[in-house]
Amino acid sequence: MPHASEAATDAAQPKFVRLCWIDLTGRVRCRIVHRTRYEQMIQSPPESILSLPACVMGLGHQDELAPGFGPSGDLYLQPDKISYRVLTYFPTHAMVMCSLLRRREPDSHQASENHSSHFSPYPLCPRFILSSTLHSGIAESGVSYLIGFEIEVVLLKSLQPLEAVDSGPHFWSGASSFRNGAAGLACIEKVVGYLEEANITVEQWHAGSAPGQFELVLSPHAPFQSCDELIYAKELIYSVAHEMGLKATFSPKPFQAARGTRSPMHISLHKKNKQLPEGQLQSRNSSSSPPSPTARSSTTINFIESHWLAGMQHTPSSLSYYFC
Repeated sequence: MPHASEAATDAAQPKFVRLCWIDLTGRVRCRIVHRTRYEQMIQSPPESILSLPACVMGLGHQDELAPGFGPSGDLYLQPDKISYRVLTYFPTHAMVMCSLLRRREPDSHQASENHSSHFSPYPLCPRFILSSTLHSGIAESGVSYLIGFEIEVVLLKSLQPLEAVDSGPHFWSGASSFRNGAAGLACIEKVVGYLEEANITVEQWHAGSAPGQFELVLSPHAPFQSCDELIYAKELIYSVAHEMGLKATFSPKPFQAARGTRSPMHISLHKKNKQLPEGQLQSRNSSSSPPSPTARSSTTINFIESHWLAGMQHTPSSLSYYFC
């Protein structure tokens, strides 16, 4: 029979765990399991791993199946326990982000006891793509990243007709949006409180330009932590708004005549070996003498920075990810 303190600790644990993944439309999908099943998945893979139909990554916003995806086959959810978080706004549930795996064909020359011999990463899994990108950056250039997100959200009290949460004066960084009794203030304050309980720091928050628009600035972290915190925060905002009878939207242009909603991301590149190889500094000045710090910031970019800026030319092709 369990000790009373053990029973109390067990009762304080979430009863259910949401196994979440991101699909190719940027939506969060999940399967919910009992906490004991989640613990089995963590402690004894691959026996207790959860399967999904392989077409799951080919589903659109209306669950229509995209060309190239068929109804047969399986994918498997692998929880990343580091991303596990109790839903502070719904404490009987927790959420954890998952990677997608596919079953590997058995190889008679390899021992089948190794977990890696059973499954391999699914190439279209967003977490696998992010992990591969980060590892290649470190391996090829010794570059690591620091990422910080800003969240811009519009709160609505009506969809038809489209009506912002509060009818009073609302403008960028306006104090008028935070007067006593404002529904937007109550909602965002509750969101920030729940985020703090989840150890997610909001450095600042303020009114946006569009009607009912608010902005929250999250602290920067390593890429996976920042992405997981962003996903958690957005799900929290949806839930808190819904609980208060509001509608939260991250749509890029809710109001035709007002400013749109962005998804700002701040990225810092860090090189482990700060001394770059000779010949990798490009300067407008042909002098061999090193530039002063002031001149360095205005006239010189290094090899890594120049390649990063070159990659920004592909920004138009990646805009679809920001509109999710």
